[in-house]
Amino acid sequence: VGTLVRESGSMATWWRNSCEVRRARWSDDAVLDRAGEALYVRDEETGEVWSLTPGLQAVESPYRVTHGIGDSLFEHNSHGLEQQLRIVVDPEESLKTLFISLNNRWPRVRRLTITYIAEWVLGNKQDSSSHLLTPERDSDTGALLVRNCFARNGGETRAFMAASLPAHGFTTDGMEVFGEHWSPDSPPVGLAAVGLSDRVIPSARPCAAYQVH
Repeated sequence: VGTLVRESGSMATWWRNSCEVRRARWSDDAVLDRAGEALYVRDEETGEVWSLTPGLQAVESPYRVTHGIGDSLFEHNSHGLEQQLRIVVDPEESLKTLFISLNNRWPRVRRLTITYIAEWVLGNKQDSSSHLLTPERDSDTGALLVRNCFARNGGETRAFMAASLPAHGFTTDGMEVFGEHWSPDSPPVGLAAVGLSDRVIPSARPCAAYQVH
């Protein structure tokens, strides 16, 4: 697996071929810089949503971004939290891992959720593959899986999303996550709800959204 990470935090992930086997949606427009993977933090007491990267729902506090070989690190302090996101690509396995650290600096317990969202493609373009994707959920691990049996390359493979914590909520319905007229300038509408629906269904806008406490 390969991943391109920009200083904004937008990510492009592929398997074997970065053009023909895109795992998640991304745009080749460097000005708009809109990608199909995003990570959000939500304060469950106030409902406030922000990002660990500066490109989505950034706050005024500065972000420090460090890129290495197969490794990108985002550091940020806000909302009473020391925040760190490290994105690592395994040198041998087809695996990208996000390591998240939140250090509470306030003298009280916090209630937070983290939601990671990927708009699946498993092909060249989302418009041509969205109706071919079949989502699943592994009952043993809780991982969200998706497969495109009609892909010219990689039809025998599955993409997956999982976490080291049990899911507080999940969905594969992009319409639930983004609504009809979502703009990247605002949080996905699904994060305004109390939780996600826990539905695993085909969608006109296929995605995987995985939320943990």
